[in-house]
Amino acid sequence: MRFCFMLKERSCNHVTTTDDVEDWVYHQLENTTHLLHGVVHANGYGHLLRVNGREGGSRFLSGCHIMDFWDRLCKTLGIRKVSVMDVSKKYGLDYRLLHAIMKGHPWYGDWGYEFGSGSYCLTQEAYKNAVENLSNLPLSIFLFNGQNLHSHLQDMLSYYQSLSEHKLVNMRDLFCFLMYLINDVRKTVPSVDDINCKKRRFNASGISSSWEKNDIECVKEAMLRVLRAVSGSNWVSWRAVRGAVCKVASPELIDYCLGELEGKVVHGGMVVNTRCNPQTGTSECRLEAADDSCYGIIANNNSSGLKSPSEENLLQCLKYLYESMLHPQMMLKYVTEEKRIPALTSAQKLLDCKQFVKAYSHVDSVRFL
Repeated sequence: MRFCFMLKERSCNHVTTTDDVEDWVYHQLENTTHLLHGVVHANGYGHLLRVNGREGGSRFLSGCHIMDFWDRLCKTLGIRKVSVMDVSKKYGLDYRLLHAIMKGHPWYGDWGYEFGSGSYCLTQEAYKNAVENLSNLPLSIFLFNGQNLHSHLQDMLSYYQSLSEHKLVNMRDLFCFLMYLINDVRKTVPSVDDINCKKRRFNASGISSSWEKNDIECVKEAMLRVLRAVSGSNWVSWRAVRGAVCKVASPELIDYCLGELEGKVVHGGMVVNTRCNPQTGTSECRLEAADDSCYGIIANNNSSGLKSPSEENLLQCLKYLYESMLHPQMMLKYVTEEKRIPALTSAQKLLDCKQFVKAYSHVDSVRFL
């Protein structure tokens, strides 16, 4: 004997009679639009077959809301153990890989689901090692790979490092920061104070009120001339820029203008990008093409007065970084083969692990004995 629990989507209407009830039951079992589909056997063992949150068609309930309900239901019924095959998607990406990098376990792990079995004889220890190896992979190997090649991936990593108030050290830091930005931009509309939060680090003392607009523009133009004089795509430290324009204005005004320089669009389709050098910790800047997709984001944000990318931009960047750095079948060769192979192997292991289980306490399960 088994019991099926379903939360139907609103459009899932039906009319049944005694003649077609069996066909209807089989149709419901195969229906992929249910918000929740779980099966519980009379012996206390169950299977979670489907969860469809907002991305799966739910208009009101998120995946977390549905899982909270399912977990309470299992505890109320005294279920012994529940299994689930994790094929969850988030923004079109394999969430069991993305969530494991950020939190150390799959999304279902937030409700106590743990490693059950993996494909190709993978063990729980191998799964944990794969999570740690990939999530702790340093971003510096992508930024400084010894080839002196300027890549789109390096540009994007530098861009998000410039947005973060804290140093992004590894894969976990990067993707946690991206998800934070996505969630934040969905929840709030930036205010003027939020938009200029990074500027306040340079003018919080109020000294900017003593400078004329023409003075500020004059210093910025001098800084741009310095950046234009730099050959290729070399980064210029803020210290070097200060030294080059030290006779133009006071040190306080120069520091203020450096803080305002990020994202400034200049003639010729160029934009100023800044970053924190992950090896030296110093601030650097350079001119780059504004038509590049990554720095098109900066240019658009600058023209609208925003310091943070839009949700659409963030999702595009998330997909690009996921495919370039995480997905084993699309992982780009930005690092040496020696470091790339372990990362690729770890990512494949996390994708192969789909079976997870949750064992409920014996006290909750006695009613099925």
